[in-house]
Amino acid sequence: MTDEENRELQQTQPVEVVPNVPQLSRNQTIAMTQDPEEMVAMIQRAAAAQSKIVAWALKQTDSSHWDNMGGKPRLNKVGAHHVARLTGLKVRTLGASLVDQGQDEKGAYFVYQCMGEISSVWSPSVISCQGTCDSRNQFHTTRYEEKRDANGNVMMEERTLYRKDGSGSFKKKVAIKEKVQLQAHQVQKSFIMQQAQTLCKVKGITEYLGLERLEWRDVEAATQAREEISTTIDYGNAGKSAEKPKQDPKKAPPAQRKPTDLATGEERAAVWAGYCAMMAWDPTKLPAGAADAFFAWVEETGEDPKWRDKSIWTKAIADILLAATVPK
Repeated sequence: MTDEENRELQQTQPVEVVPNVPQLSRNQTIAMTQDPEEMVAMIQRAAAAQSKIVAWALKQTDSSHWDNMGGKPRLNKVGAHHVARLTGLKVRTLGASLVDQGQDEKGAYFVYQCMGEISSVWSPSVISCQGTCDSRNQFHTTRYEEKRDANGNVMMEERTLYRKDGSGSFKKKVAIKEKVQLQAHQVQKSFIMQQAQTLCKVKGITEYLGLERLEWRDVEAATQAREEISTTIDYGNAGKSAEKPKQDPKKAPPAQRKPTDLATGEERAAVWAGYCAMMAWDPTKLPAGAADAFFAWVEETGEDPKWRDKSIWTKAIADILLAATVPK
């Protein structure tokens, strides 16, 4: 066959047409392949799955995963990462960048911000999150240095300290410390960048799982965490902790301790401390199931299952429990 015949044959054969298929997003694909009722059913299944997964994951958290922030529970960095792993969350951050710097009446400052996204394998929902930290963040800029006299000697003072087990107080000479606020040029930018990224992750995970604005009664019902065991964050005393004197609830004036009044946080903490002392437990190294054992003891002592709810404890109940921790 000649070349001219070959060309004529090719011209007579149909040309195969390859359709140009556009790349669709997941939601666009769902919209094209499913009717509205199926989409609603899918969303409901995802919501039900999320509730079960989150409830199970929260049961795996304890007091080390929650902080007591001004009397409110807050999922901390360790807890957020723990819950994210258990629930299969996808956490994506874009790194922290400098968004503001300048000078005002307080001096120089700079601000870092981190943006990110939170998604999961069990829901099409994706939320954006951000974390911001500046050079005046108290935990990075506040220092407490020993105060010295004109000769360079450390100045001391006598303080009354209270034992963690609630067994009383003692006198001790401690160094006088004064608060020092670092200036912007003294703050490591890498710490501020890391803090912005950490806040971005924690805030995103907390928001995605619906764990904002919780009360301690909600957290204690859904987790193994207990308010009296969790770390207390006090912004007003950054850098100070164990040496801060606390009022002994057993020595409060009788007029301020009406048995029908609700127990204070300090009184509930005293009951826990007394129980730990009775069990010879180190509060920093509690055995597994310590919280469950404590509340089982509370129920047995009060002969009432309702006593497991610390929010209903009155001062009279706290006194009964505290008395039960004292050896006969």
